[in-house]
Amino acid sequence: MTDQQQPHYYARLKASENRGIGGPPPTTLRAQPDSENDGVDRRRPLTVEKETRRQDWHNMDMSGQGLRNLAPELFKYQFLNELYIASNKLTRLPNAIGELRQLRHLDASYNQIAEIPPEIGMCTYLKNLLLFSNNIQQLPFELGSLHLLEMLGIEGNPLEQDVKHEIMEKGTKSLINALKEGAPIPLAPAHRKPIVIQEDVSPNLERIKVFSWNILCDKYATPQTYGYTPTGALNWEYRKDCILEELRIRDADFLALQEVSTDAFKEDLSPDLAQMDYKGVHWPKSRAKTMSEKDAQSVDGCAVFYKQSKFILLDKQLIEFATIAINRPDM
Repeated sequence: MTDQQQPHYYARLKASENRGIGGPPPTTLRAQPDSENDGVDRRRPLTVEKETRRQDWHNMDMSGQGLRNLAPELFKYQFLNELYIASNKLTRLPNAIGELRQLRHLDASYNQIAEIPPEIGMCTYLKNLLLFSNNIQQLPFELGSLHLLEMLGIEGNPLEQDVKHEIMEKGTKSLINALKEGAPIPLAPAHRKPIVIQEDVSPNLERIKVFSWNILCDKYATPQTYGYTPTGALNWEYRKDCILEELRIRDADFLALQEVSTDAFKEDLSPDLAQMDYKGVHWPKSRAKTMSEKDAQSVDGCAVFYKQSKFILLDKQLIEFATIAINRPDM
């Protein structure tokens, strides 16, 4: 039995490093990180990250224990950054692995794993995924979502030759990108169920239908920010068609759209929505006032469209919270 197959090898290694003794150097080579993505603003994906309570430990070593299954309770530790389950007798990774979305390092080497669940694609913060010496024959396309992955260890698996060639010749980043771009288009999400707020409304009362949507400005939809998304899905022409189709299906009386750039409002949305009986107004963000006319075209803001066959625009007012706060009499 090699050192790495000893029970709790990684925990003992960490302990010796923390005492200043220093453990043996790693035997695997890491792929070079993508320098273009270092330090980029990932504010959008991070906003959906759930807060976890303070934890004084973030790593778990269950290696070399002869485990055949992983208990469901393990996947309730959603604060875990590192998980070592190497050198066991696991034949599969549970689908619940996708619950551990804070994982940066997952080592499941030296098992008998035959397939990787697609839920692994939910662990988008993974930087190291080690699956050495298993029985994996095919990699799921969902691995393409792991855009921060620096090291994918798949040596010792009966994989197809083109997969082995890709990672050997071009590295982890290239293989992950190939899986992302080659993934089939997923099924459309299920329709949302409407929530009835008030049931006892008289049918004689006049009703209006309002649809609000943040359509994501084109300049924000970058591969650096949304590295887990195929390039084609970020393309504005593709997204514009999807947006217009959704607006057509909803057929609302009023459309309240956010993150609409000036040029998108003038060149794309207004002409196409006019064919659906809509007319609208647009207000860009305040910084557009300090920019040249050309640069201001890319500044996003809010747009409101209304059915011109039902309503007439009599007045429009812009409310800027910053201006209101500055002009308060008690300031």
